[in-house]
Amino acid sequence: MLILQSKPCDPPSGESSPVGIIYRDMLYPKTELLLYYKANAVSLLDYIPRNLERASSLVLLICMIPSSTWPAAGECGYGPLALRFNGGYLAAGDASLFKNGAGCGTCLQARWRESLLCTTVGTKVILTDHNISNNTGLVLSRHAFASMAKEGMEQSLFALGIMDLEYKRIPCNYKHRNLTLMMRDFSIFPNYLAIEVLYRGGQTEILGIDVAQVGAYNWVYLSRNYGVVWDTSSAPPGPLQFRFTVTDGYDGSFVLAKNALPADWNHPGVLYDTGVQITSIAQESCAR
Repeated sequence: MLILQSKPCDPPSGESSPVGIIYRDMLYPKTELLLYYKANAVSLLDYIPRNLERASSLVLLICMIPSSTWPAAGECGYGPLALRFNGGYLAAGDASLFKNGAGCGTCLQARWRESLLCTTVGTKVILTDHNISNNTGLVLSRHAFASMAKEGMEQSLFALGIMDLEYKRIPCNYKHRNLTLMMRDFSIFPNYLAIEVLYRGGQTEILGIDVAQVGAYNWVYLSRNYGVVWDTSSAPPGPLQFRFTVTDGYDGSFVLAKNALPADWNHPGVLYDTGVQITSIAQESCAR
């Protein structure tokens, strides 16, 4: 099922005013979301309350503040950069899609098979956040949700609020963009290196990242800090090359970026083109 922003953030008639407490992450604001109950209004830290036993008392009204930035600020770590992806057609996925951060950047095609309201093509989205609901697999941004509708049927689609969707994974294609690294602002030159991996192509996941000085072979592994953010406290001297371990077919493969970061990589927020792109297509093996 899917839950979307369908109405402004005003309490339903006869309900209490919403609680004005919005959680903010140290690095990026979390999605700002209010969910209304019949008895009262509750401010949430995530998308759906963890005490799902109260779900029967829900009023199916969900709103986000501001809708223009959701879900740019989320657990994948993209921050405002997410709005550059796919024209803002974004999504949050459950644990099976999020995969503890490995699923961040996954491209999906979603559709609703209601021919009166929706096109048969549906919409293409990029996973930028984690949806913690136990009964909702995918949460779409407003732009993505509206794009499923036939012309002039957007408001009718919004009015539904919740529906069953079909969705499948598809390869990511960033056309003329290569795999890109962004230096995070909490890196501490020259030892502590924290990078954000952007524009990952293919239909795959990054399982590991190693770094070494250009021309050297003593690789240092990076750990996934969260989402698409990787770090190490033992960065070798630059310039730096990177080795990405990715899922490929039924196994894995390496993608080597031979000269990805300069010797003076201490430039927070700067984007570095690795000169390579991932085109692998991962296959799922049949359960035994």
